[in-house]
Amino acid sequence: MDDGWEDEDEETSVAMTLAAGEEKTLECSAESAFPKPELSFTIRGREEDDGEETLGVESSFDGENEDGTFYANVSSLLVPSPFHGGHTVCCESLQLLPDGEEISRKACSKLKVRFPPQEATAPLGPYGFTEGEPSVSIELHFTANPAPEDNRAIWHISPIKGQVRNSTIKKHFLDFNAHFGRSCFK
Repeated sequence: MDDGWEDEDEETSVAMTLAAGEEKTLECSAESAFPKPELSFTIRGREEDDGEETLGVESSFDGENEDGTFYANVSSLLVPSPFHGGHTVCCESLQLLPDGEEISRKACSKLKVRFPPQEATAPLGPYGFTEGEPSVSIELHFTANPAPEDNRAIWHISPIKGQVRNSTIKKHFLDFNAHFGRSCFK
């Protein structure tokens, strides 16, 4: 099988890093196989009981070598989303012996998906300063991969439409806790 893949009999430790939303062509091949192999791609969730989904075939070719063995190649297109982080994609070779016995071999790779911070699913605020209080605490929770270095984020203060920005706000130091998640990793 191609580099970047590991036999499923062993622990799947090979990772494939992809950017969310960018197309990736996955390729798998078998050489000098007998009997003729059928190749396919599957993707399964993070948990064992998440089930598998077969990926569509973008292209394939196969043929017979001079020595009577077979070769095959299959490619599939994957457009990962942040949801795919931590999933496992596998190429499976299935061969049917003359006595009806099936031989199956899988090569798998765990997906690491890079993506920018995702918008909060729950609405925030409103938050405001109370006169006489030294600070206001605001917690933000969002997912990004990778997390910003040293959990750094940039905070912007935007006036509410129709209101004039209070000049005293500029003098306040905003201290907040930002919780960055890497939901695609276990």
